[in-house]
Amino acid sequence: MDEFLETNIDYKLLEIKELVDYHLEWKEHILDFLIDKIDINESMLLAENCETTKWIKNRLKKEKSNSSKEKLEKINELHIKLHKSAEKLVKFKKEDKLFQLVYEYNNFIKISLIFITSLIAYVSSEEIKSLQKDPLTNLLSRRLLKEIFLNVMDLSILSGEPFAVAFIDIDDFKKINDKYGHLIGDEVLKTLAKILKKELRSSDYVFRYGGEEFLIILPSIKDLPTLIEILEKIRKKVEQTPLEINGNKIKFTISIGAVLIKENKRVPLEKVVEEADKLMYKAKKSGKNKVVVDLFKM
Repeated sequence: MDEFLETNIDYKLLEIKELVDYHLEWKEHILDFLIDKIDINESMLLAENCETTKWIKNRLKKEKSNSSKEKLEKINELHIKLHKSAEKLVKFKKEDKLFQLVYEYNNFIKISLIFITSLIAYVSSEEIKSLQKDPLTNLLSRRLLKEIFLNVMDLSILSGEPFAVAFIDIDDFKKINDKYGHLIGDEVLKTLAKILKKELRSSDYVFRYGGEEFLIILPSIKDLPTLIEILEKIRKKVEQTPLEINGNKIKFTISIGAVLIKENKRVPLEKVVEEADKLMYKAKKSGKNKVVVDLFKM
């Protein structure tokens, strides 16, 4: 885990690097105690004595966004859970309860991974908010796609949680432009962008890919049924939300293709987008206004 973080995670802020490095060192102290290498000061097991607790409290005071506050609260819960697990490890070691010790050790390592990846993901997503966005839809610019994709993929490899990439295209967009004009076409694009931002999770990334095409990166997706449920919700919302212009209701629909990625090594962004795009065209050919998903295969 330590080597992976050092070689694959680009620490954007010094304060985060210090917090992550502290927890990696803290983890090693716990493990050294378990193999009788050192004794341990039990005060270091308490979450309230950890610098991360102070950092989270300070960020919560400054944070104005509700979605960002929710992320911080979840990170705080993970942090407390991690320290509670460390307390159990020390207790089981002292009581010579080997079976419970092995079980809790696996739990401790798992929580450590999830906590650190969540912390880095939060900081990365906050930084991205300040970067250039598409001027029409206010969504993320395509030029940020590769960097974000690599970050999400690295965190997926580290945590073992699959993620997904979805490709969205507005059905018959050319007909909308031809019938109502490009200004109305722009309003359709902005309407879809608002729906995507509202319906998706705060941890998801939405891009204006080009023209009437949009792309979404969805971290931590359990399985294909979960992915379908999320995307179907979006598809139905678009179908049920007509654009009202000068008393006219303009209805439009979208076709979505998406892949769920369960890889333990990096895969090319171009290949992932290509596969999601193929599935989107499959949705178009089968009648439009549909969602088609599949497991990504190299």
